[in-house]
Amino acid sequence: MPPITLSLAHPITYPITQAVILAGGLGTRLGTKYKSIPKPMIRIGGIPNLEYQLLLVKTCGFDQAVLLTSYHDDYIKKYFYNGQDLGIKISYCDDKNPSLGTAGALQNARELLAPQFLLLYGDIFIRCDFGPLCEDHLHNWGIATIVVHPNDHPEDSDLVEIAEGGRVSKIHPKSKSRDVDLPNVVNAGVGIFDRTILDYIPAGVHCDLARDIFPKLIAARKLRAFYSSEYFKDFGTPERLQQVRNDYHANPI
Repeated sequence: MPPITLSLAHPITYPITQAVILAGGLGTRLGTKYKSIPKPMIRIGGIPNLEYQLLLVKTCGFDQAVLLTSYHDDYIKKYFYNGQDLGIKISYCDDKNPSLGTAGALQNARELLAPQFLLLYGDIFIRCDFGPLCEDHLHNWGIATIVVHPNDHPEDSDLVEIAEGGRVSKIHPKSKSRDVDLPNVVNAGVGIFDRTILDYIPAGVHCDLARDIFPKLIAARKLRAFYSSEYFKDFGTPERLQQVRNDYHANPI
């Protein structure tokens, strides 16, 4: 693996040391070019995005990671093994049934989850210091604190309404028509979660965090938003992948 140096973050001194990464994506919108590898293994700046994420969380002070894998999980395991080469302990939980969804994959990994953990989507390229996010979560109420930010495609993103004090009051799904003018505040695919979120996730059935679980947390007034202007960009389409690569080469780490 080529060396990489990250200097954008400072080590976290809070008791959150585990990162959980959803790494089972198929990348169907990217076409056939990347069909042979899991989407998080697409290379940005010469290394897989998943490797970049692991190096980033290590730089921020996390010392263990759980990779929730599915599609071509053997590819990921062979590349990272136990994480020794990266200096971070890696565990795996295979979703043998890809239809479990993002929330179902968490429930499937319940025995591996710490009381509090950082959650990342493996197809998001991130330049972020996780310290302020951890501090916000630990010093406020809530079962989950999600990062929100403005992006350049709000028309096909879930838009988040935030009430006083940072509480999420509503999420407007991208698949629904919108008859109100909403601010460009989007779920970034990063958050801090308490393991008690599993109480809201049924076992063994397909369910999605944003679509099925976040509304339950909103109703219980247990979902917070943390606004960040740092860099979060999904690369789920060829155009967005090229934009991420352009941005990286314009400002390499």
